[in-house]
Amino acid sequence: MSLLLVILDGSPEARPPVLEQSVGNSLTRFMEGERLVSRMFAGLKSSLVLGVIVLALALGTARAEWASNRLVWVREPGAMVMAVHSVQPWLAVGRQGGVDEAVRIYRLEADGQRAASPWVTLSAPPVPAAVKPQTVVDLVFHPREPLLYVRWGWSSESLADPKTRAASTNLGCLAIYPLTETGLGRAELFARGAMFAAGLKPGRMAIEADARRLYLSNLTLGSGIGLGLGSLPLLTNGWPRLSDGEWLPVTINVDVLRGPPNGWGFLACSNALIFGTQFGLATWDAGNRLAPLGVLPIQELVNQIWAGGVAEIPAAYGLEVDRSLAIGVAQSDGFLSGRPQTLTVEGAAFCAPPAVVSRPPMYVAAPSPAKVDLLSINALGNFDGAVESRPATGGKIWDVKYSARADRLYVLQEVTP
Repeated sequence: MSLLLVILDGSPEARPPVLEQSVGNSLTRFMEGERLVSRMFAGLKSSLVLGVIVLALALGTARAEWASNRLVWVREPGAMVMAVHSVQPWLAVGRQGGVDEAVRIYRLEADGQRAASPWVTLSAPPVPAAVKPQTVVDLVFHPREPLLYVRWGWSSESLADPKTRAASTNLGCLAIYPLTETGLGRAELFARGAMFAAGLKPGRMAIEADARRLYLSNLTLGSGIGLGLGSLPLLTNGWPRLSDGEWLPVTINVDVLRGPPNGWGFLACSNALIFGTQFGLATWDAGNRLAPLGVLPIQELVNQIWAGGVAEIPAAYGLEVDRSLAIGVAQSDGFLSGRPQTLTVEGAAFCAPPAVVSRPPMYVAAPSPAKVDLLSINALGNFDGAVESRPATGGKIWDVKYSARADRLYVLQEVTP
């Protein structure tokens, strides 16, 4: 711009000094600018390094804070299984060893802790005098509605006795309990007949996030056929979608893959169910009766797999029953993809399905009878190799559940009354 002004200036005296001064000033400004930019980049580099260090320290602090403040021990006499509602501040515990208060439902306080006393208690369904009472097999909440589904069952001995088997199989095995602000509404009992009376544990259930299907395990499909899984259709309000007055499941025989029992836990997605087998993780497309089962084999396996996960994280997880092998596999809407990750956890003997902590910092909670291992995962659900252990004091651990609403991991522990 200065050069252009010199050319247009008709004064001969002005031309050389102005040009020389202009070029000199430009060179001076350029060099000063270069030094300024160098200082800026040096400062930016230092800031980035400092930022990474601060972020690492903050992440470490966040993990330590999570583990210390957000793990809640739920200690119950006769503890067996547990469920946490996704929307309501409710926690349910299934107990063994008695008819009264076989299920206790607690309110959760604002800080995520369980209330001191049960809000609602449920007794086992009434049975004829000659029939032994049922015990809780599993329970799950509807993801939106105020409904609790409870799978009741008999012991194998009761079903083997000819005097009581007929009466037992004619009683319902699946109860739906509606809950209100004041307590319990009118309960309904479903799933009658020999198909539902397997007498086997574990017998985990699962429900999809969009609540179109409720999945059951340990279904007796007929003499010589074996045990299967079942998908029960639900109405939008969570109640059964009946067919000719009956709640009939779509079933599939998985006896060759799992063997009895087959209720070791599930990940229910909108179009498929992921479950564990003695060979690896498997997928059942329950919406397509003609679709084959897909199995992703894992060579290291010796026992069955406790399976679990959450649909919003693109991974499914397995824990080898009574052993220390943890498994992670990429999944998309219930269909497995990619090579599995495996992680051996020192001192573990896994005793229940995993629970996924889906809010950062993220973990897979892997329960053993005497401790809970927190397996760190990234945003894609992959193990990053870090493991934190939380020992139990007192009785045996039976179950773990995570509440994203409260950002708390609940650990169910059996204690002496």
